[in-house]
Amino acid sequence: VAESPTDDAADDALERVGSGAATAGAWPVAAEAYSLLEKRFPKSPFVESGRVALAEAQVESGKPEAARAALEQAVLVPPRDSGAWVALARARDASGDRAGALDAYARGVKDAGADALRPEAALGYGRLLTQEKRWNEARGTLERLMKSDDKAVIAAASSAIGETYQGEGDNLAAAEYYMTAAYVAPDSPAGRRGLLAAGASFSALKQIR
Repeated sequence: VAESPTDDAADDALERVGSGAATAGAWPVAAEAYSLLEKRFPKSPFVESGRVALAEAQVESGKPEAARAALEQAVLVPPRDSGAWVALARARDASGDRAGALDAYARGVKDAGADALRPEAALGYGRLLTQEKRWNEARGTLERLMKSDDKAVIAAASSAIGETYQGEGDNLAAAEYYMTAAYVAPDSPAGRRGLLAAGASFSALKQIR
């Protein structure tokens, strides 16, 4: 791109870097590649097709405010991309629009299924459902993460499921999931929180007895 900006493959190269980085979860790289594509080759056909990918990368790299307007527009234009709905949900959530985030998550899941949610999105959706006291729906969203190969993801999901049971007043089930979080990833933030939360759940059980 730097050495041969007029080459026919230059914009294609940037798109490939962007899509490859997004697939690998390297969001800052994806955002940079798509931003550069838009700046250097504004007439490239990849610019339009990459707008949602750029916005998604911005959301996942901690810049939801830069992405929300593009995503709000993208979900209005057929064919609607389920990934755009999920990215919009995360952008709305980051800006404090809980109701809007829940609506966008629901639309994304309806189009692509819960299994299409990446761990960070599933955790975010589960947290919002828990806040709404939709316990069973939250657990349904979170439980698939228990099969992950990533122990940190399992710990985060276990802790989040524990919160749903705690919210329902089932301190025994809550303690079991909190202890799972502490066991699988004791040094992770979720594992440490799980250990503390398990202690609180056990204390609550003793008080009831």
